[in-house]
Amino acid sequence: PIVCRLARRFKIRAVRYCYEPAELANVPWPLSDSESKRAARNLRRMARMNRMYDKGLIGTDMTLGLTHVGGIDVNFFKAVSLYADGGIMEVMTHPAVSDEPKPTGLLKMQRKTEFEALCDERTRQYLHEAKIELIHYGMLKSAKG
Repeated sequence: PIVCRLARRFKIRAVRYCYEPAELANVPWPLSDSESKRAARNLRRMARMNRMYDKGLIGTDMTLGLTHVGGIDVNFFKAVSLYADGGIMEVMTHPAVSDEPKPTGLLKMQRKTEFEALCDERTRQYLHEAKIELIHYGMLKSAKG
């Protein structure tokens, strides 16, 4: 897989493994459409191939939000806090705010919703209560032990 070859070539040790467990696509937080489920299934296959190809790379155990694009809000993070199993999880978001007074378009609205969820004190509280530690990719090696 090209991801692993490029990571080795450029001495990148931590990569994103876009692996979202299939069972999460069917839980109501929020329910996913068939196109999102298909995309996540393809990403799961690719993540498994990359892990098998180069076991020396460091990555997260799972990536949440692949099948829930547009539905990542405070309630999503509450569900994440309930699902947390002790592994290293990444939540895929693309938060942003618009300069437009009334942003239009689904993508802009989704990004605004994600931004608001990440800034919401309830999100921080849910993660704290679940003892979920927030880290960045530079901290993966020490988190993996």
